[in-house]
This record gives sequence, structure tokens and C-alpha cells, in this order.
Amino acid sequence: MTESRHSARGQDSLAQRVREVASVSWPLVAGSAVSLLTAVADTAILGQYDTIELSVMARAVVIFIFCTALLIPIGTAVQIVGAQWYGAEDTGRVARLLTRSGLLTLTLGVFLGAALFLASPWLLVITGATASPEEEMGAIEVLRILALCIPAVALSGAARGWLGAQSRTKVVLLNAAVVNLGNIAISITLVFGLELGAQGAAWGTTTAHYLGLAVCLALALHRRRRLDVPDDPNNAPVVRPLGKVAWPDVVFGTATYGGDMLIVSAVAVLGAVDLAGYRIASSTVAILFTVAFTCGSGISILVGHRLGARDFRHGLAYARAGALFMGGCVGLAALPVLLIPERYVRIFSTEEAVIEAIRPVLILFWLITPLIVASIAMAAVVRAVGDTKAMMYIGIAAQLVVALPAAWLLGVWAGWGLFGVVLALGLSWLTRTLLTIWRLRRTTARFAGEQVPAA
Repeated sequence: MTESRHSARGQDSLAQRVREVASVSWPLVAGSAVSLLTAVADTAILGQYDTIELSVMARAVVIFIFCTALLIPIGTAVQIVGAQWYGAEDTGRVARLLTRSGLLTLTLGVFLGAALFLASPWLLVITGATASPEEEMGAIEVLRILALCIPAVALSGAARGWLGAQSRTKVVLLNAAVVNLGNIAISITLVFGLELGAQGAAWGTTTAHYLGLAVCLALALHRRRRLDVPDDPNNAPVVRPLGKVAWPDVVFGTATYGGDMLIVSAVAVLGAVDLAGYRIASSTVAILFTVAFTCGSGISILVGHRLGARDFRHGLAYARAGALFMGGCVGLAALPVLLIPERYVRIFSTEEAVIEAIRPVLILFWLITPLIVASIAMAAVVRAVGDTKAMMYIGIAAQLVVALPAAWLLGVWAGWGLFGVVLALGLSWLTRTLLTIWRLRRTTARFAGEQVPAA
């Protein structure tokens, strides 16, 4: 079994636990850093190419992210339940988890990708009904290209989750390197070399995701052959507990990213300049969120192992150590936007109108950054015990009850523009943090001192 599982009881110092969290999390963080490079590069490539092309991508990509958010929770659930079964040494169930989750995600990915391809014209009305006919046709084409990679995103997510449950987190780094570096190279060639604009960036994303899928599947199948599966494996159900953990996150993703689409529609009312500025701001939030979430995955893996071994107390110790590690990583990622905001904005766009629109917005990241760290660090523990339903309710409340109405109220009706929209995002993170504190206290009171069975 993993080194962390054998050594957890003997490592009582905070520094030792931080090192152990880091050993599991660093490939996740490094993988997210590579992903962030692409997020920055995609936005910067189109921003330097043409502001209209950047606004077209902003309208299409939020719908694409919404669709992937419906599938990624399955990979997260694979990681959560797989970590508990692996901690309990139920390798037969772990082995069956790979094939069952792979078939499930591939089927759903093909179905959702086809639906997105066919429904693109109607979905894009949500994020910009006032767009010109030329922009509309370009956005439809971009969204249909992105729809082609939905099956690859779904299946690779399941494979990454399965390997991550066994602390094989380096797959995230390898996958990110292939997907994101390949995406940058292909996008630059197509956008500038062939002058395909947003369509070229979309083809770069789609092609790179299939390259990453090949890496994930090769590593997962290699690991599956090396698992020591008993002759009389546990025939307990696999899909049912997986679905129990995943469905709240699917609902959460639907509400959260559906709300994002409606927020983009509010920004679209403000015009193409604000839409381009919002794309920069939302990319920055995605950077900080991705770093925090990958650190949180490391926390969930180690806490899940301790739950499988019926030792919640040491799981909380790893959570505290992981929160410190997460704070350092997110703080490092936030330094450019916090300390050199002017230079940071010019990475994405040199158009003065866009720079002027987003400059006052960046001060809000002094509020948003610590809230992201606090809420995700605590949520990692709640998710590790399988309580994804609570995080579903919290996410829905933060997005639909706070962020969405506040974005329309402050950004459009009150006339605060882009600043009001991003302030609404900050208020939603504050709401999420306060509610997660409440839920974590209930979770700790419930499990502390108990012998917790595996999922």
C-alpha cells in the first residue's frame, strides 16, 4: 500500500505531515500549473490576435465548461470512493472501479457531446443574444469543435481519478503536460499561422485532449495489470456508491456553471470590451481555483486513506497540513495579479479600452484569493467523507442565490459594470466560505473519535 498509509500514525509533527501532503499533491499542483499556462496562453493568444475573437471564445467556452462540469464529478467520485477502498485494501473492488467508471463516463461523454453539437445555436443565445451574425456563426463553429472533445474529457477524468485514489497523482502532471503544452503549440500555429482565430484555438483544445486521453488510459491500464487482485474479490456494488457520491456534484456543476452562463449574458449586455475583460477576470479566478482544488484533491486522498483505515483523527491532521500547503501554492499563483496588476493585464490584451475596464477590478482579488483557499481546504475534508451533497447545496446557494442576482443588480442595473460583476463573484466566495465552515464543524463533530467504515 502507499507510503502515506503506512506512515500516517508515526508522523505527528506538522512539518512531516506537510511534506507528506506535498508528496501527494505536488504532481497535482504541477499539473494545474501547466493547465494554468494554457488558460493564460489561450486567453493571451486570442487577446493579442483580436478582441472580438476573444469575446467569441468567452461566449463559447463557458458553455463548454458547463458541459464538462456535468462529467468531471464522476472522476472526483472515483477518486473519493477509490481512496477509501484502497485504504481498506479492497483491491478487487478498486480494479472493477476502473472498467465500470470508464464505460460510464465514455457513454455519458458521447451522449453529451452529441447533444452539445446539435444544440449549439440555441445555447449560445443564452450567453450573447445581442451578438452580430458574424460573431454568432463563429461562436457556433467554436462550440461545435469543442463538443468533439467532450468524450475525451469524460474518460480521462475517470482514469485520473482512479489513479489518484491510489496516490498515483503524477498522471495529472503528465496529462496536463500533454494536453496543455500540445494545446499551446497547436493553437499558436492555427491562430497566427493559418489565421483561424477562435476556431483555431478550439481545434487546438480538442486535439490536445485526445492526446491526453491516450496518456491517461495507458497509465491506468498499466497500473491495473500490476494490482494484486485476490482470487475471491469483493463483489460489492461499484456503480451505486459511485453514483451516490457523484450526483450531488453533477447537480452542483449544473447550477454553478449554468449560473456562469447567465452571468456571461449579463456581461454581454455591457459590450464586447467588458466581455473580453470578464474573460481575463474569470481566467484569473480559474487559475486560483484550479491550484486550490488540486491541493484539495491531495487532502481528500490522504483523508480518504485514513477513513478507509478507520482513523479520522489523523485525517484531520493531514487536512490542517494540507491547508497550509494550499495557502502557499495559491498565494504564489496570485502574486502577479496582486502585486503587478498592470503588467498582468497586458499579458492578455494591449487594447487600452480592455485594460481600462479591468484595471479597477483586480483589487477585488485581495478579497477573493483567501476566500478560495479557506473554502476549498475545508470542502476537501467534507468531500473526503463522501458528503458531496452538502457541498452541492452550498455551491448552489453561493452561485444562484448570491452571485447571479448580484451580478445583474450591481453590474447591469446599478451601472457598476465589470467591477460590479466581479464583486458579485467575491460575495459568492464569501458565502461559500461561511457555509463550508458551518458544515465542516458538523462533519468534525460527527466523525471525530468514531471508527469510520469504508464506503
